[in-house]
Amino acid sequence: LMGRNPDIRIRQVTHNMTHSEMFSEVVQSIVRSNEYKYMFPRTKIPRQTNQQEWSTLARELAKDGEPSYMALGIGGALVGLGGDFIIDDPYANFEDAKSPLVNQKIWDWHKYLLMPRLLPEANVVVMFHRFHPDDYAGRLIAEGGWEELRYTALAEENDPLGREIDEPLSPRMPFEYLNKIRNQDPLVFAGLYQGQPTLPEGNAFKRVWYEITDTFNEKL
Repeated sequence: LMGRNPDIRIRQVTHNMTHSEMFSEVVQSIVRSNEYKYMFPRTKIPRQTNQQEWSTLARELAKDGEPSYMALGIGGALVGLGGDFIIDDPYANFEDAKSPLVNQKIWDWHKYLLMPRLLPEANVVVMFHRFHPDDYAGRLIAEGGWEELRYTALAEENDPLGREIDEPLSPRMPFEYLNKIRNQDPLVFAGLYQGQPTLPEGNAFKRVWYEITDTFNEKL
């Protein structure tokens, strides 16, 4: 995006500032690479930049106080910050993703700090490995109005890429490797690898425990 539009404003948000600044450093190294310069000759950044925020040379010419790239942590202040948001890894670990307190804290940040400050044309991308049905992504899906893109490690029915059932997403993780993980811990596999932290047969109440009948309709 920055290569095609040097004026774009991207806000990278993760579970803490340190993690976001690590991403920022990686992005800077990519922009400075010879391959990037060859592909996007218009997009250049100064030799000296910091990790928290920096701008392309084109963005600096605007002199509007809005950096091209800013690293932020969940819960951080967003006053006066416009642009497009990429929210990646909002949870530090598995325990945080299961915590009602942490989930509510992230949701309050989203509802009261992020959304009210977005411009109508702004884009928000949220991506992370899921651990719990009531996590950030689960609440966004329940809220509605968001586009869900789910690329499973092993293909399921109606795969968006047209793969056969159980066909791996990447040759780096073959079927044998993924199937072993699925057999060892189906629930973790469902969330972490399939992006759906619920088992097809149910987490607590198993579908196989119940028989579907028409008894009620027959009595009517």
